[in-house]
Amino acid sequence: MIHPTRTNLLKLKERQLAVHRSLAILKARRQALISEFLKLGEQFVDRHQQLSDLYARSLLELQEILRQEGDNSLAAIAAATSKFKGITTQPGNILGIPFLTILPADQLPRTTEERPFTDFLHENSLSHAVELFEELSMAIIKHADLESRVRRLSLAIRETTRVMRTLEDRILPRQEQNIARIRFFLAEREREGQFRLRKFKQLQKTI
Repeated sequence: MIHPTRTNLLKLKERQLAVHRSLAILKARRQALISEFLKLGEQFVDRHQQLSDLYARSLLELQEILRQEGDNSLAAIAAATSKFKGITTQPGNILGIPFLTILPADQLPRTTEERPFTDFLHENSLSHAVELFEELSMAIIKHADLESRVRRLSLAIRETTRVMRTLEDRILPRQEQNIARIRFFLAEREREGQFRLRKFKQLQKTI
């Protein structure tokens, strides 16, 4: 329990002002996070559609290549192809929020020299199909990178909202109650002091 003194009342008012300032900063930050989230969210939806379209085109091209080259030929080409190294990550930052940028571990799409076949021995659609799947791999990585940023922003918005609600629903009301209680106590004490002073003056007049 806070002792009801004028010094403590001033301290409480200063703390209350600090909370209001913190809330203003948090609201501005939350608004900035939401704006960035909406911007990246729009990109995410667009890229998701592009990814779906590219995936459908790649499957159609694969079916055509299977018809032209046959399963055994494609299996041999796949076995001779150097395996994709996967992904790598780099630290990034967006509005003060750390995240990992997801990048391919090797260059995509690959050059003709990096592929285990020559175009003049195969149908032209083979190179096109390979390029499509390499583009698809790159698109998936970029989509995962964007999704990672969207998720980090979503978590940051939820955390900022949680802190704001704690300040608004718990801290500020408690401070208001303490300030009101101390003000009431000080006002009562002042009235009591004035009453005693009047009584004292009346007593002096009777002497």
